[in-house]
Amino acid sequence: MNPSKLYKLEALRGIASIVVYLWHFVLAFIPSWVGATDKNFGIMGTPFFFVLNGHASVMVFFVLSGFVLTVKYYATDNISILVNGIIKRYFRLLGPVVVTIMLAWLLFELNLYWYKEAAVITASEWLKDFAASGRGYYFKADLGNALEQAFAYVFLIGENYYCTNLWTMQYELFGSFIAMFLAPVFLKTTKTPRLIALVMFSILCCFYSHYYLGFVAGAFLAWFYTKNGEFKFKPYVKVIMIIFSLTLLGFNNPVGFYAPLKPLANWITDPYAFRTFIQFAGAMLLMLLFLSKGTGLNFLDGKTGKWLGNVSFPLYLAQLAVFCSFSSWLVVFLNNKVTNYALLIAITFIGTTLVTLLMTVLLQKFDNNWVKWINRISVNYTAGLKEKK
Repeated sequence: MNPSKLYKLEALRGIASIVVYLWHFVLAFIPSWVGATDKNFGIMGTPFFFVLNGHASVMVFFVLSGFVLTVKYYATDNISILVNGIIKRYFRLLGPVVVTIMLAWLLFELNLYWYKEAAVITASEWLKDFAASGRGYYFKADLGNALEQAFAYVFLIGENYYCTNLWTMQYELFGSFIAMFLAPVFLKTTKTPRLIALVMFSILCCFYSHYYLGFVAGAFLAWFYTKNGEFKFKPYVKVIMIIFSLTLLGFNNPVGFYAPLKPLANWITDPYAFRTFIQFAGAMLLMLLFLSKGTGLNFLDGKTGKWLGNVSFPLYLAQLAVFCSFSSWLVVFLNNKVTNYALLIAITFIGTTLVTLLMTVLLQKFDNNWVKWINRISVNYTAGLKEKK
């Protein structure tokens, strides 16, 4: 088992980013597909919603982060891996976040956003409010505020109205710290203390924020994986796991197919926490499948998986700026020229995908160079500390 080359998991991260992309495109330009304009229409409430369930995909991100950030430590028992990870985690996330927020600010300054005009045509309240920012109706961009948000507020208090996808950064930062703190506990302790730590931190996460539970689960799964190696399941078990995982990842609210879960959801009282628990369970099942032997996913365990992993973060960050600027402009431009709305949306989707891919590749190049620079600084810093000792 080589923890540095789990490209199948990188592929899973890329697939999850694509689902988020599709979810936001539908919310912006064909909201009826998810019942946003008509509660009686759309695929939300059916198991097939997993193909558009952006929130479930983010839960996959969180479990993946807990896994990836700790698995190499478990395999090597080298504590410096965790120390370096903690030192550089903020800076690793910072570069792409700053670029994303500065791009959003610049587009406002250049009056290149058309989301309000497009929202009149698509009937999307989500788009009209600048991707549910809470400020889209009266957004006033300010450079100083954008810089404050990029360097501090997005991480410390979750402020994200320049790019609402950045709501995950606060959880990615502090959730990563939780996972890396727990890793030595999982590796070094015996069964009973390990179980106590798992239960205790899971309960604490549920009280503070249920999203952190994904990082705890990911860190524990990474320990279990390095201890036992590649998982082996019988074919019929894999089929059951696939069906269950996708069904759980298709859950958003206890309606339609999921209506039988309503009494349980009412018992938990917090509908958002209940949704998160269900989706975390689906994410864990899916990861078990990706980490198991003979699932037919070997084609993802190479260049394809590596590429999907490399573009996942840039794709996640770049999409909203494209939707609210170029895509919205294209909808407005085509509105009086293409009378068939389905054709208009098809053209918009193709154009949006091409521009988003271009933005993703550019941001990916920056991100790759940024990570290399951060890694170099981190290695030099830790080497300096060792010399002082």
